[in-house]
Amino acid sequence: MLSHQRPNHSNRFLAISPVERENDAIGEHAGETSPLPEGGTMVFFKWKESFNVGVEEVDRQHKSFVELLNACYEKVFESHQSKADPGVVARLREYALEHFHFEEELLRFRSYPDMELQQQQHRIFKAKVLELEDAFAEGKEERMENLFAFMKDWFVRHILEEDMKIAGILKRESQETKERIPRRR
Repeated sequence: MLSHQRPNHSNRFLAISPVERENDAIGEHAGETSPLPEGGTMVFFKWKESFNVGVEEVDRQHKSFVELLNACYEKVFESHQSKADPGVVARLREYALEHFHFEEELLRFRSYPDMELQQQQHRIFKAKVLELEDAFAEGKEERMENLFAFMKDWFVRHILEEDMKIAGILKRESQETKERIPRRR
């Protein structure tokens, strides 16, 4: 059973992320844990404008995912209930599946040459979300903490490295879609 205590944020996984250690250029953009607002709770993963790829729908989905990751983290570690809602982790999984499908369809439409790499990275993340569901069901707090840290770092790296590479393709797709949609008068 979960003790529902917030993990120690001095933990090496959250204090200095692998993204920050491995690459200063990326590290300066890495999502960070926000300090406690007066009387509030800590935000696990703070959205930064540098995460925007410039495609409105993709950016909206990325922001929603970060919000959901934060909600999931909060429910798992900050809930004072006897047992946190397992549905919150399932919602995280479903959202990741929907977003990756959306992103891959955009890339498939454009015959993106590194599609296999994109799909492989998505599979890795999906596997970690499944691991999180298992760790949650088994009450393994340290494993969940490590998985949350991995997902946060993976997400930042994926946006700043892979999604930024394809931003031009996605922007063209977005523009073409807008041009095909008749405007209301």
